[in-house]
Amino acid sequence: MGRTLGIVLLNLHPTTPVAFVTLYRLAVSYFRTQEKHKTWRRVLTDASFRYISSSLKVNQMQDIMGTTLGVYQKWTRQNGLEVRVDELGDDARLLWFTERATEMVVLYIHGMSPTHV
Repeated sequence: MGRTLGIVLLNLHPTTPVAFVTLYRLAVSYFRTQEKHKTWRRVLTDASFRYISSSLKVNQMQDIMGTTLGVYQKWTRQNGLEVRVDELGDDARLLWFTERATEMVVLYIHGMSPTHV
């Protein structure tokens, strides 16, 4: 019954109040292994963000959350780190979290699976 109920509630009409959706997620979080370790506040935050953002377009999400570069710059300042950005051209950048070193680099290309690299 839990699975059927979960599937039905995940396909709710977009006008369903966010309070209902988040309270449902909080109620079932105790039974879901991927959410058991989360605090009730985290479950509610995740559920409401997921619900609200599911109807937004990419440009609307960027208006709310900021661009990758903007978020990176804000994060480095908050953590007392130096902003290290290498411009690659064509609006592509390398954002460094440590000293520039080529021994270990994680290259993340949004929207591409590892088989495309």
